[in-house]
Amino acid sequence: MSEEVGNTFCTECQLPLELIELVPKVSHASHLQDEQDWFYGLHCDKCKKCPFLMCEKSDLNEFDAFEKGSVQKNLLQMDENNFLIKIDDLLQTSNEGWFIAKNDFERFQSFLLNNAVHTLEEPPDMDKPEEKETLFSLPFQKDQVWLFADQGKVAGFAVLKLKGIESCENDPSLINIMEIVDAIFIRKSSRRKGACREFLTLLFQNFDRIGFSQPISRNLTLLLENFLKDDLNAKYQDSIWIMAPDLKSSDNFWEKRGTLGAKATEFDNNLQFYQDSYS
Repeated sequence: MSEEVGNTFCTECQLPLELIELVPKVSHASHLQDEQDWFYGLHCDKCKKCPFLMCEKSDLNEFDAFEKGSVQKNLLQMDENNFLIKIDDLLQTSNEGWFIAKNDFERFQSFLLNNAVHTLEEPPDMDKPEEKETLFSLPFQKDQVWLFADQGKVAGFAVLKLKGIESCENDPSLINIMEIVDAIFIRKSSRRKGACREFLTLLFQNFDRIGFSQPISRNLTLLLENFLKDDLNAKYQDSIWIMAPDLKSSDNFWEKRGTLGAKATEFDNNLQFYQDSYS
């Protein structure tokens, strides 16, 4: 559901931007879905751009954890009560490379990257079902969120379900049997830098076994296969698992790789991969 904002126009096509429900508020980033209030954003459907988050004056304190003065300096006022904040400004960070989201604001940054960038600006090509790429749900409150920072901006995220923890909101009895990569995304401007392989290396520094929820995209299959073919990583061939759709059982990736529809000879270390999210 969206509506046009008559006095705010796309800088590229000059059409009015649409008002859409975009992301949960910062203070609700760790809440259950039914308990979340959301911010709206402004989106151009023609140009596939989502440049602004809309914020009421009373909600400016949502950004206390993020150099509030910096946000206020760049506010654009729509009317007496509503302000616009550039989404790129909200993705600023002092970190570099991969790091675990430690607070609600950093989880909120992953929400922005998922809903504004991945879903609206850089979505998977749904006309190519053979690629098995997909959109993501936002993470469950007990999932671990990782962020990838590149040149002072959050440019990627990954969602990790932790062993022994509830897997989803709808079925509290479903417990993760191992660490499971549930989603991963790097925006186009930060690809071809080895971020995904770096993430895999970090995971194996911390965990003995890693699962991947299905469906596994073609690019992810290629990346995993070639990661494991590397002499330095061959020891992990028994450590990567494909989770059943219900996450209750798994198959060894290395043993099943020939049935996943990817050809290793087509692999490019710089390809970006996507992994489905479980909802």
